[in-house]
Amino acid sequence: MKTKYDYDAVVIGAGITGLVAAATLAKHGKRVLVIEGAGYIGGRAATRTAKEWGWGDSKERMTYGPHILPTGGRLSSILAHLGAMKNVRLRRLGLPQFYMRGRVIAFPSSLLNVPETIRFYGQLKRGISGREVLAFARLGALAVMTSEKSMIERYEGVSCEKLVEDIGIRSAAAKSIVAGIIGGYCFNDDIRTCPALDLLINLKMFIRGMATTGTIMYYVEGGFGRVCESLARTIEGHGGEIMLDEPRTRIKGPKDGDGIALDIGKRHPTAKNVIYTGGPRGFKQFLKRSGLDYSFLKDHLSIPPAKILDLMVVAKKRMHHVNAPWLSVFTEKGIGYVIVDEEPKRVPPYAYHVCVILNNKPTGKRALIRLISDDMKRFGFDLGKDAEWHKAIEMGGYGLEKSIALPYRKRIGPETPHRGLYWIGDSKILEVGTDGCARAASEAAHRILRK
Repeated sequence: MKTKYDYDAVVIGAGITGLVAAATLAKHGKRVLVIEGAGYIGGRAATRTAKEWGWGDSKERMTYGPHILPTGGRLSSILAHLGAMKNVRLRRLGLPQFYMRGRVIAFPSSLLNVPETIRFYGQLKRGISGREVLAFARLGALAVMTSEKSMIERYEGVSCEKLVEDIGIRSAAAKSIVAGIIGGYCFNDDIRTCPALDLLINLKMFIRGMATTGTIMYYVEGGFGRVCESLARTIEGHGGEIMLDEPRTRIKGPKDGDGIALDIGKRHPTAKNVIYTGGPRGFKQFLKRSGLDYSFLKDHLSIPPAKILDLMVVAKKRMHHVNAPWLSVFTEKGIGYVIVDEEPKRVPPYAYHVCVILNNKPTGKRALIRLISDDMKRFGFDLGKDAEWHKAIEMGGYGLEKSIALPYRKRIGPETPHRGLYWIGDSKILEVGTDGCARAASEAAHRILRK
């Protein structure tokens, strides 16, 4: 007699990863239940007012940290396949720019745009050598011409520092540009420990986006949380369920036919598969709560969690007048931070995230805020006078951090030693942020479907 389960899959976590996995399974006719510990969907990609987040009284909608939708990534095609794009409106954004040594370095809109390319070359040459400008071009060509499989084989144990030095990028100024790139996309701005593999994978994605759309990112109108809301509608439209405010979910034990029994508040459903989405520390707590072995996470747990300081600002005037949604700034004291428009618009109030990676920073949180506040005055922005509201919070990376101490092929997921239990952890992702989450979730869901 065929064993009957209450659900084909229970997905724990309603962030972008869990929602994509659940939507994929639900679209293919599987009975899906999504469990979320918080009282809202979206996780780190949720968009809510500052008051809803508990940060203050501002009514401006803010996403938990800045998010983009890469034009060269897979997220938009995954959303389209799931039928979730009809509820999402995208707007093309300009290219990120760098501000260093008192100058703005603006990327050309296209290498075929000769005047912009010549100007870009001239801007770079004032900060770094001509040879290093050509070395950056070689780095981009390497990312484009090398397959993902070859990258993993050749570069998974190589640091960014080793890669860029071998290719001819050696000055402190040139390396700071590399640090700015990996800080924003790998949550590790230390070129000595950040894997070259992750840098190359992300460069490949961004260059692909440039070639096809003329830019590397889209903005989601209304905030990135709109994507999560659209995925939730897709799940429920295919008969799936979503439960919120259930932080103590645990596996109770095996059921007849090797199914899995769970405790979810007052409910005790059974499932053929359980998918946990999130970082290694959260997964360890889930396994511990369930009485399951978690020793296989040892290597993941040895990597210190990334820390990000996010200074959120709702401003009466523009923070800067550089025509870029992301502006990477390098201070005179060697600290780098990025200014990100939460919702690019032409009228006030303007909402910004000012983010700095705290990993290995000797400066304390308050001192960093003072340094950034003083530094922004060179753009003509006074945090005390020109902001309607501002709040600084320290965010955990929750497993987003990348390090050569954990080579890609040693990263766990989606299978685990426990039968029927899958883990879609951030550290197994190569692409940046939400795009990598979506790809990992989609691949894990299709692996379950094939079984």
